[in-house]
Formats: sequence, structure tokens, C-alpha cells
Amino acid sequence: MDFTQNVTLTFLSQYQAQKEVAINENFNVIDKLLFNHALKSRNYVDPPNDPVEGDLYLIQKNSTPKGVWIGHQGNVALFVNNEWKFIEIMPGMLFWLMDEERLLLVNNQKNCVAIYSAKN
Repeated sequence: MDFTQNVTLTFLSQYQAQKEVAINENFNVIDKLLFNHALKSRNYVDPPNDPVEGDLYLIQKNSTPKGVWIGHQGNVALFVNNEWKFIEIMPGMLFWLMDEERLLLVNNQKNCVAIYSAKN
């Protein structure tokens, strides 16, 4: 296995060149997932034109994404190091959905269910 099971962090190999690149990318993913679960939106099908480092978006399961998001339905898209990294959502994950002001919980079927809304 070349990746971790849950968030597909890259394992280092003994003879790998530029190990610091792989480990720093992994640190960025860990940092974002552990300390900031704020999704910008779940309503985009196209990657935004001007993403900011660390932006998170939920790509809906039933959507038809475009561009580099094609084939990543049901994943979280993380913009890091000027590129998109895709993370499979797992049961038990929590996310704050910024544009809807809702707290989402990923259930056992890997669906995001709103468990709190600040707009009520």
C-alpha cells in the first residue's frame, strides 16, 4: 500500500527523492482536516477560478463536476500547493458549511446530513 487508508496520505519510500515534498504535502492535509473543517460550499460543480490556499469544497455525490473535479463526486476538494487534492469522506467526519451556516455529519452511507443550522 502506497497510501494511508483514510485520507490517502502518501507513504515515504526508502529511496524516494525529495522526501520533504511528500511529507510537507501530507502535513498540509493533516493540518486542514484536523483544525479547520470549514467547507466553502457544496454547490459548485466547476472548480472556482480563484481558490485560496486551504479552501475546502464538498463535491456532491449526484453532481456532474467539470475540469479537474471530474470523477471526484462525493469527495472533499482541498486546494493546497496550487493544486486540488481529493479526500474521500468517511463516516463520522464533521464539516461546517460556510455558505449555508450548517454543521454536516457524514453518516454510514457517506452522505452529508445537516445536524445543526445557525439560520433557524
